Amino acid sequence: MSPFVSAPGLYTLTVTGPNGCTNTASVEVEQDISSVSAGAGVDGILSCTTTSVQLIGGSLTIGATFSWSGPNGFNSTDVSPFVSAPGLYTLTVTGPNGCTNTASVEVEQDISSVSAGAGVDGILSCTTTSVQLIGGSLTIGATFSWSGPNGFNSTDASPFVSAPGLYTLTVTGPNGCTNTASVEVEQDISSVSAGAGVDGILSCTTTSVQLIGGSLTIGATFSWSGPNGFNSTDVSPFVSAPGLYTLTVTGPNGCTNTASVEVEQDISSVSAGAGVDGILSCTTTSVQLIGGSLTIGATFSWSGPNGFNSTDVSPFVSAPGLYTLTVTGPNGCTNTASVEVEQDISSVSAGAGVDGILSCTTTSVQLIGGSLTIGATFSWSGPNGFNSTDVSPFVSAPGLYTLTVTGPNGCTNTASVEVERTSAA
Repeated sequence: MSPFVSAPGLYTLTVTGPNGCTNTASVEVEQDISSVSAGAGVDGILSCTTTSVQLIGGSLTIGATFSWSGPNGFNSTDVSPFVSAPGLYTLTVTGPNGCTNTASVEVEQDISSVSAGAGVDGILSCTTTSVQLIGGSLTIGATFSWSGPNGFNSTDASPFVSAPGLYTLTVTGPNGCTNTASVEVEQDISSVSAGAGVDGILSCTTTSVQLIGGSLTIGATFSWSGPNGFNSTDVSPFVSAPGLYTLTVTGPNGCTNTASVEVEQDISSVSAGAGVDGILSCTTTSVQLIGGSLTIGATFSWSGPNGFNSTDVSPFVSAPGLYTLTVTGPNGCTNTASVEVEQDISSVSAGAGVDGILSCTTTSVQLIGGSLTIGATFSWSGPNGFNSTDVSPFVSAPGLYTLTVTGPNGCTNTASVEVERTSAA
């Protein structure tokens, strides 16, 4: 039988035969309990981007074997295995002599959260064509990445954008962990209503008209432009020049709309004609003025001597002088025409005589009538109802005879003569 021993040293065996004879043999029990070296390390820190690290195992003992243990029941016989969980990992190194040694390493993990904030400094409109996104983070060393409509991308913390829509900021910390924040960029390019009109037509009497501007857009502003460099910010300004006027309406969002109106002008000339149907004289004590116009709807106004005024087209007048007709068209424009009313009341010459004296033997005498007025007519009257239009009629009755001479202008003059008769002897 061979016994087991656990201590090193010299062991001697004595063998005794049946005859009582003995013999001995010796053996040295050696002991190898030399120490085993063990080393453990790790090549990094677990993070949001580094999801596994390599454990580094080592030993100076030739022929040693390795065994790792760690969190979540981890075991591995690789010298330098990869691990993905944080915690304490222990390496057991076993030498060829069965002796062991251990070394441990702490696998760290940094997955601390990253702060992210996103905002925008305004609203896109017709005048504000770009706004600035506002990105921020409380995490030191963080980086920024924006994405948005139409394939927008930017690594600026606060880039400018010109398209409406949802923009998302991704903030990445030094540990590779990320966080996101979003902001909506709004756009107001709603249309603006605009209306333009005018309250009349320019004419000779209407020298200004009012433009009528309007908009259904609350808070809109107005700007007119027109002929001769006209500009106004009034809603409904007055203008005095014909032509095209354009209203630009600007809404609170900066968007604009236009409306135009044509200001018309009627200053067409008015026709006027004036005449008179005769000449004032001793017999024609009034004449008719003749007014006229080719302008439909015209009105008439006469003025003349002695404060004469009339709105008749063709009034009667009795005073000589210059008469002026003012014709006013429907557009208020005027024209004038004048006519001279003449008067002939020149005096008429008259002379009367007789060529003798009535007597018993001279029973008739001739009246002698005369005038220096060319074209005059004659009319005699006398005793016993005598009348005659002869220039020099014969009469047979004594008495006073009167000659009335009438000129072509109707004016008269008289001359008288006494026809005498002698008494019997």
